[in-house]
Amino acid sequence: MAQRKATSLQTPLLVCNWKMNPQSLREARALASKIIRAARYAPPASVLLAPPFPYVAPLHALLKGQRAVALAAQNSTAHEQRALTGEVSYGMLADMGVSRVIVGHSERRYIIGETDKTINEKVALIHAHGMTPLLCVGETKKTTPAKALAFIEQQLVRDVAGFDKRAHFSIAYEPVWAIGGSKEVDPSYAAHVIEGIHVFCAHHFSSVPRVLYGGSVHCKNIDDFLYYRDTINGFLIGSASLRAQDMTIIIKKIYGKR
Repeated sequence: MAQRKATSLQTPLLVCNWKMNPQSLREARALASKIIRAARYAPPASVLLAPPFPYVAPLHALLKGQRAVALAAQNSTAHEQRALTGEVSYGMLADMGVSRVIVGHSERRYIIGETDKTINEKVALIHAHGMTPLLCVGETKKTTPAKALAFIEQQLVRDVAGFDKRAHFSIAYEPVWAIGGSKEVDPSYAAHVIEGIHVFCAHHFSSVPRVLYGGSVHCKNIDDFLYYRDTINGFLIGSASLRAQDMTIIIKKIYGKR
C-alpha cells in the first residue's frame, strides 16, 4: 500500500459555508467583520468565507487590507461564459477575489439533483479558470468505514475523471447523515475515512490534496476533531459559521495566537 505524503505541516483550512444566510447585507458585513477580527493571527488565506452570491462583491471590498480571510464561492456553473440566464461566470468570481469554489455539496447532489457528470464539468472549469475546486464527497447513510470508503472512491473516480493528476484541488468529507446537526460523527470515524481518502489519492494523484471534514462541527466538539489534525486538514463549517462567538472560539483553537 502506498504511503500518503505527510500533511501535518499544511496550514489547516477553515471554510465558512453560509448557505442561504444571513438574510441581510448588514448582517453579512457584521458577521464577516467579527470573523476577520478573530482571524487576525491566522496564516494568510487560511479562513475562507463562502457567502451567498449577492454578498460576494461587498464582502470582497470589506476584506481588502487584510490577509487571513479570503473568499470562496458556494457554487459555480457547468458552462463557459455564454448568454445563460441565472448563471454566474468564472470571470466574475475571479474578479471578486474568489480563490476556491465548493462543488458537489450533498445539498446540491440530492436536493438540486446535480449529477457526477455535472460536478466533473464544474471541477474542470473551476481549475481552468485559476481557482481551486473544493470537492465535497460523503456517504448517504451511516455504514462501516470500509463501505463508506468504497462509496467515496467511486464519487472521486467519477467527479475528477479526466482531471490532470498534477492539478491542485481540495476535498471535503461530509457524511450526508451528519449534515445539519441531526447526528454527530465520532471524530475517530471521520479520521479513519479521511486517512483512506488520503491513501486513495496517493495512488491517483501526484500530490495528496487537503482533506477537510464537514458535518456538525461546532465550538464544543472542535477539540475532539483537532486531536486528529495530522489527518484532518481543516473544516467545512455550516451553521456554526453563522455564530461569531462560536467562530472566534474555533479560530483560536485551530490557529492560536502567534
